[in-house]
Amino acid sequence: MGLNQKLIDLRTQKGLSQEAVAEQAGISRVYYTMIENGTKCPAPKVAKNIAKVLGIEWTIFFEN
Repeated sequence: MGLNQKLIDLRTQKGLSQEAVAEQAGISRVYYTMIENGTKCPAPKVAKNIAKVLGIEWTIFFEN
């Protein structure tokens, strides 16, 4: 399973919309959607914010 699917699964398991994750992480929904789709890689600060919302290690964004 790729990072994209992990993000989607974690988000849906928590009952969150893309908008909710983005808002809690302090970014736009469009930016979060691009990260979830794999077209953008977040900056470390953004990765940490998303990881906090989803309850994961932020370094997952930078593996492979």
